[in-house]
Amino acid sequence: IGSILIPIMKKAGYDNDYSVAVTITSSVQGVIIPPSHNVIIYSLAAGWVAVTIDGVTKQFSLSIGKLFLAGVIPGIFFGIMLMIISYYLAVKRNYPKEPPISFREGVRKVVDGFFGLMTAVIIIGGVVSGVFTATESAAIAVAYAFLVTWLIYHEITWKNLYAVLYESLKTLAIVAALITTSSAYGYMMTRLDIPRIVTESLIHLTDNRYLIFLIVNVILLFLGMIMDMAPLILITTPILLPVVANFGMEPHHFGIVMMINLGMGLLTPPVGSTLFVGCAIGRIRIEDMVKPLIPFYVTMFITLMLITYIPQISLWLPGLVGK
Repeated sequence: IGSILIPIMKKAGYDNDYSVAVTITSSVQGVIIPPSHNVIIYSLAAGWVAVTIDGVTKQFSLSIGKLFLAGVIPGIFFGIMLMIISYYLAVKRNYPKEPPISFREGVRKVVDGFFGLMTAVIIIGGVVSGVFTATESAAIAVAYAFLVTWLIYHEITWKNLYAVLYESLKTLAIVAALITTSSAYGYMMTRLDIPRIVTESLIHLTDNRYLIFLIVNVILLFLGMIMDMAPLILITTPILLPVVANFGMEPHHFGIVMMINLGMGLLTPPVGSTLFVGCAIGRIRIEDMVKPLIPFYVTMFITLMLITYIPQISLWLPGLVGK
């Protein structure tokens, strides 16, 4: 998506850093709003956890359906908060406004882009319906997009095919290098037992539930800065879930809090894979992106705190459907 949106925003007159910041921060919604494969990983990791509360030991068995529902309202709320800060910065920087279009023009644009828009329908529809997995949907979407761009829109020819493949491989090389490095780093952290040591040391500082929740958020934010998301879910869930459960946090609620924390970790150096990819697409140095991202970091942290301390934001919809 960034390879499409960032160049378009720059061409429309938006600053490069703003274009990258809006694109990469909004991507965090993808790990919250269903279907999210990271939520499935969390549900599996939580299923291994036994928690003792008031002398009673119980095993968690989380519903993936409820976890998906728990992410809907937080995901929308997260997006609204980012829209507010994006609008504020756009007005402050006096970015250009797009001219209004007529209803007829809008219909024409939708018709013109119908086959392109079907790419997203194929991905989401195929995964939700169970026709194929998220990984398989990526391969199918690439093949479909290539055929549509080549045969219908005629934007790819044999002459520029090499350039398309070259740009794709450059981005792929960056992502592959990041995944390889972060996986090796995560393995080292796990072997040294650092997440457990750091977590248990901090948790014993207080018995105040509000401070505990804050400490857990800080731990996840810090670990998200230096490790990849999937290994962190598997490593930290058995450690942190019993702690927050003993202090009254519902496991489905904690799952969404964890997703937001680790999603934000994808945007923070030194191992923020989404940040690296966004900077590569926008052709901007990472050190030049830190300052422009600060307003977005602050907005995301405020949103995280609200979702942490107001559990009904996450639990209202699953509770409603459960009734």
